[in-house]
Amino acid sequence: MNRRIGLIALAVVLALVGTFAVYSYAHTADKPAVAATRSVQVVMAEKAVPAGTTWADALKDHYLSQQRIPVNSKPDHAVPSLDTSIPTSEVATAQIAPGQIVVRQMFGKASAATGILAIPKGELAISVSLSDDADVAGFVQPSSEVAIFVTAKLSKQAAAVTKGAIGDSDLYVTKLLLSRTTVLATSHVAPSDLEAAGGGGSGNNGAELLTLAVTQQEAQQLILAQQTAQLYLGLLSDTSQTAPDGGTINVGIFKPTPIFVK
Repeated sequence: MNRRIGLIALAVVLALVGTFAVYSYAHTADKPAVAATRSVQVVMAEKAVPAGTTWADALKDHYLSQQRIPVNSKPDHAVPSLDTSIPTSEVATAQIAPGQIVVRQMFGKASAATGILAIPKGELAISVSLSDDADVAGFVQPSSEVAIFVTAKLSKQAAAVTKGAIGDSDLYVTKLLLSRTTVLATSHVAPSDLEAAGGGGSGNNGAELLTLAVTQQEAQQLILAQQTAQLYLGLLSDTSQTAPDGGTINVGIFKPTPIFVK
C-alpha cells in the first residue's frame, strides 16, 4: 500500500516537473517571436544624400524620413528621429543610399577635401613647373625633401650698387629660396636605379610638375619666382645642410667669374 502511494506521488511529481519544463521552453521560445513583432522608429534616406550635404539641407530638402522597423533590425547608433539634436552644420561624410538607415556616424564636421594628398597640418599644397634640367634628373619623388633655388636678373638699381659690376652688363643672382620643403606628388615616376635613369632627365618633354607642401609665405615666394625667374631643385638627404645667404652673382653675361655675396 505504501509502495503504491509512493509510486503515485512520484508520478505526480514527474508530471509537474514535465509540465513546468514544457511551459518554460514554450515561454522562452516565444520571446524571440514576440520581440520580432516589436518595432522601433529610425531615420531612413528617402533618396540619395550626396556627400557634403548638411543636416539642415537634408531636412529642408526632404532627403530623410522617419520609418518603423523591427527592433532586431535596428543598427547600433541609428538616428531615432528627425528631431535628433545633430548640429545643423554637420555634413554627410559619404553618400547615403536611398533606403539606408541613417546612423550617427554618417554625419560629422565638414572638412576640406584633399584627395590623396597628405598635406601636413598648417601647410598648403601648390604645384610648380620645372625645366627638364632643373628637377635632379627625375630622381625627385613623393616624400622627397628638396631645396629650391631661384635665378633672377638684378634690377639696374641693385646692379649699380653691387661690388664688381661692370658697366651696363646684365647681372643675375642665384640664391636659396626655400631651404627644405616636402614633395607631395610628381608628374613622373622616379628611376628605380642609376642604370634605369639613363644619364638624367625626367623624360617629360622638358617640363616637370611638382606639388609641394608649403606655408603661405613660402607659397607667395614660389609663385612670384615661378612667374618672374627660374627655379632649380636640390635633392636633400637627412644630413644635407642648407642656409639662406646673399646668393651668387655673375659679373657679366658672358663672364663666368662669380661674385659671392655675403
